[in-house]
Amino acid sequence: MSKINRYSKQDLQFLKDNYKTKGNKEIGLVLNRSADAIKNKMRSLGLKRTEDEVKQLLKQPNAGNFKKGHTPHNTNYNGHERITKDGFIMMRLSKGNYVLKSRFIWEQHNEPLQENEIIRFKDGNKLNCNIENLYKANRTDLVLQNVNREKQAESLKKTWSLYFNLNQMGIKRGWYKKAM
Repeated sequence: MSKINRYSKQDLQFLKDNYKTKGNKEIGLVLNRSADAIKNKMRSLGLKRTEDEVKQLLKQPNAGNFKKGHTPHNTNYNGHERITKDGFIMMRLSKGNYVLKSRFIWEQHNEPLQENEIIRFKDGNKLNCNIENLYKANRTDLVLQNVNREKQAESLKKTWSLYFNLNQMGIKRGWYKKAM
């Protein structure tokens, strides 16, 4: 038969004095018992913690928590680049602030973009962010460009291409009617 390890009067007094400010594991280390044994003894003695006391115990830092102001060793630096699932390059400007690299480069060399403007790639390669490869496009033109792109005939593709090139130069539809 195993010997029953009974609580001494000092152990019980320590438990009553500290159950509100220390966790079961911490008390168990002092009394050389498991956290479950401490929990069971507290229940048998009728010792209960309020919700606020439990929350306060959970807030206390332990060996696994980071202190305030500490950043983990694997935190990304400013200027860090990552590729999205869509294939675009995102660049970190500051903590929690990522922007598209193509947009950032465009705005460094040119004026900021409007809400309805986007950056496109001349060669179609989303990873090639050289300023020579970037051009500004309108979202409305982009929608027209992408509608049934696979089903268009070759002549229609040439017409659309001419339309978008004229639009890029600033020549809008109906310019000939205004001249008359």
